[in-house]
Amino acid sequence: MRKITASMLFVVLLSSCVWPHKEWVTPPATGCLRDTLTHQPIANALVTRIAPQQARTQTKTDIHGNFELSGIQEIRWISLDAVPLAVYRFEADGYQRFEQRRSSSGWSYRKDLLDQIGEIQLSPK
Repeated sequence: MRKITASMLFVVLLSSCVWPHKEWVTPPATGCLRDTLTHQPIANALVTRIAPQQARTQTKTDIHGNFELSGIQEIRWISLDAVPLAVYRFEADGYQRFEQRRSSSGWSYRKDLLDQIGEIQLSPK
């Protein structure tokens, strides 16, 4: 009887455990591109996010220089790896290309993450 009770207790405890996994989240990102000299918005600039082991995400800025990149979600097993850095690349005709590395990815259950990059200034060529 004790053996059955101990086995049942083990099964109950095991079934109530959450298996070790989380959701990998590269959050949506927002920001604005401006000219370094005039501080005017840069429209139609290409913004690219390059995150390790994920597809590139690209968008263009609107007439106000604003951009928004969608987030990426994947299910993976827990890993103790360091959080990789995503590279954000900003390109516009007549301007020098600019890249910024950010740790914008990580293990998280949160669905409301947002990477607010802020204002990026590009220098004319």
